[in-house]
Amino acid sequence: MDIQKSKGYLIHVPNMDNVSIVCHNNASERCLEHTYLCLIYQDIPDIEDMVGHAKSIQRKKHEASKDQENTLEQAIKLYNEKQTKPQDEQRSLHTICRGVQEEWQKHQKKGKKSHQKVNMENNDWLIFKEEESIIEYCLELATQGFLLGHKTLKLHVDRLLQARLGNTIEEKKIDKDYIWATNETGFQPGGGLKSQVFDAIKQKIQHQQHDGN
Repeated sequence: MDIQKSKGYLIHVPNMDNVSIVCHNNASERCLEHTYLCLIYQDIPDIEDMVGHAKSIQRKKHEASKDQENTLEQAIKLYNEKQTKPQDEQRSLHTICRGVQEEWQKHQKKGKKSHQKVNMENNDWLIFKEEESIIEYCLELATQGFLLGHKTLKLHVDRLLQARLGNTIEEKKIDKDYIWATNETGFQPGGGLKSQVFDAIKQKIQHQQHDGN
C-alpha cells in the first residue's frame, strides 16, 4: 500500500493531484490505510446501464477509472468538511462513501451526461446515440436470423455519418486521389468464405458462410 503519511496525519492519495485526507484524531498508519481502502474499493457502477450494448474492454476500463477518480475526490472533500464540525455531527468515512455513491446514482438517473461521455462524443466518429442505434439494429436483425458482418455493418455506419455530416468531401475539398480504392470491394471466386457476424452477448459464436461467385 503506497500511502505517504506526513505531519498532522495528512494522507496524499497516490496518482491524484491536490487530493488528500486530513485525520484530526491520532490515527495509526494501519487506520489510514483502511481509510484509503474504504474510498478506493467502493462499488461504483458503470456510467450507464448498458445491458445488451457492446463496449470495448479499453473503453470500460477508461470509464471506470475516470468515474472512480471523480467519486473518490468527492468523498474526500465531504470527509474533510465533516471533520471540521462538532463530533456529534461528524459522519463515518463508510457512511460518506455510501452517500456519495447514492448521490452519483441519482445524478445519472436524471439523464445528465458525465464529462467522460461528452469527451467520447467529441472525439469518436459516432456520437453516443448513434452507437446505441447501431447496436440495437444489430441485435434486432440477429433475433430475426439476419446476422450482420463487418462489411454490412460498415454500410449502415456510413449512412448514419452521411446523414449527419453531409457532403464533407466537397465542403472540405478532399482530393479524390486521397480516397482512391477506399470503397472498393473484392470477391474471391471459388470456395465458400466464412466470417464472424454480430449477435447478442452470451450467445454462441455465429458464422456466416457464402460463395464468392
